[in-house]
Amino acid sequence: MVDKGRRPGKRDTRAEIVSAAAMAFAEGGYEATSLRAVAGRAGVDPALVHHYFPAGKAELFHAAVAEAHEPRLILDLVLSDDHTARVAASELSSRGSSIVEHFVRMWDEADEAGARDTFVSFTQAAASSPEAAASVRAFLAERIWSRLGDEGRGPDELARRRSLIASQLMGLGFARYVLRLEPVASASPDELARWVGPTIDRYADGELS
Repeated sequence: MVDKGRRPGKRDTRAEIVSAAAMAFAEGGYEATSLRAVAGRAGVDPALVHHYFPAGKAELFHAAVAEAHEPRLILDLVLSDDHTARVAASELSSRGSSIVEHFVRMWDEADEAGARDTFVSFTQAAASSPEAAASVRAFLAERIWSRLGDEGRGPDELARRRSLIASQLMGLGFARYVLRLEPVASASPDELARWVGPTIDRYADGELS
């Protein structure tokens, strides 16, 4: 029987709802997942889902993606002292190669953890709903691009560079996880980092004319 209203004690009901939503979206896709189904999976009244996510399914999807994949960690790793040391030791050639490596590992590890075809679910949601697509754009802006310094560039140039990086990463993910295009589908993250990293570097810092 589903509990009504707020749960007693110190349980983090919002976090439980988000966790349930992440699994529901991964298993059923965006369109097939209802707020009522998420509530049932989380063991709460549907009114609580609306309480925490008044903007509806798109807002919940945004939170679920952030919970499950957290791309901010990619930039944390790239900008860390450990990464600087690895570049100095020639283990990684550039910031672009690190971004690609961590991006691919993030989705690979999500699948290995039991949430099957997580990138597929992510792209299906963005393709099937304008609200979900807007959520994905906001997610990229808040979780990835806000971590990159403006380096004295104007807003138009920043927008151009960031959109090109996003197109490269999302296209790489589509080829690997949706089309399963060889050799991209079976290449290791390190291999993809070497192949695609230079393009990310050019989009981030190179000449675009």
